[in-house]
Amino acid sequence: MYICSCRPSDQPLTSGGVVEQVAGGASTMADVIERTGAGTNCGGCAKSLSKAKKTVARLAAERDAAAGRRGATWPTHDEFARADSAVSKAVLA
Repeated sequence: MYICSCRPSDQPLTSGGVVEQVAGGASTMADVIERTGAGTNCGGCAKSLSKAKKTVARLAAERDAAAGRRGATWPTHDEFARADSAVSKAVLA
């Protein structure tokens, strides 16, 4: 799902892109925004970014817990699909 289509890199930020940012170390929506530039151009996605804040924090906590449990990278394929869906649902809520 597209979240920000006019970010400075001209690459739209999708729900999967948010999950990729969390997998890469982002722990808050502010981290995602800083890393991607989402929300810094027209501001049309500000509401969507705000709606996903709690989901991003929860996913970061899951990532950290998974790393502690199994010492593996997060997310697995199934975890990515579930996380992508969770971000989409948060934005649509």
